[in-house]
Amino acid sequence: MKKQLLPLVVMAVVFQGCASSSQNNKRLERYQPVVAHRTYEVTKKAEPKKVTKAKQQKPVEVKPVAVAATKSDGSVDGQGGKVQRMRKLKHGDMVTVCLYGIPEQVEVNESIDNFGRISMPLIGEVEIVGVGTSAAERSIRDAYINSGFYTDLSVVVMAMADEYFIRGEVKKVGNYPLIGDRTLLQAITAAGGYTDFAKLSKVTVLRLNKEPMVFNCHRIAKRQDADPLIHPGDIINVPRRILWK
Repeated sequence: MKKQLLPLVVMAVVFQGCASSSQNNKRLERYQPVVAHRTYEVTKKAEPKKVTKAKQQKPVEVKPVAVAATKSDGSVDGQGGKVQRMRKLKHGDMVTVCLYGIPEQVEVNESIDNFGRISMPLIGEVEIVGVGTSAAERSIRDAYINSGFYTDLSVVVMAMADEYFIRGEVKKVGNYPLIGDRTLLQAITAAGGYTDFAKLSKVTVLRLNKEPMVFNCHRIAKRQDADPLIHPGDIINVPRRILWK
């Protein structure tokens, strides 16, 4: 009998234990906070952008601009143009020298002698031949300061314009100032050009202590002959042509 009751007792104990555990679980659930169900998304990390080196621009090549050199000898520059020649003082030139910035203004009119000099007050002779007026001004100014007459002064040198003469069959006969370089054709153009009766093939230029020079202006105009430079004191004569020639 006892052996029959033993399984029943064991089952009752197990059942009671399960019932008590279920009751305990229900009691715990009453006191547990309600937690919402959360979902988590795994996002991919943004990949860092590749830093590319900026393309280096090629430096722009700046070509130097050719500048024509200013020369004082009348030579041809790199552009093929003729540079104006600086006029140099020569023997026999008449010059006017003015001194400023001193107690009394001084004006001297002198002709450059055979030694290339002019005579100035207080300092005597000063050589100015073979240079331009600017260089002559510096020479005179330095001579006064180095001699101890003045501590400072301004000097202005003016050269009287040279002249040439033109006569014959041109529209404006007369004398003309020669400033800088002037060629035969330029001199004739300055005189208004030829008349209708001019003989262009026998234009003569008379120069001091020289034989008369004959030029064919037809050939010069066509650049077949060189256009000669006119010198101070030259006399240009354009002859009259015979009507049937």
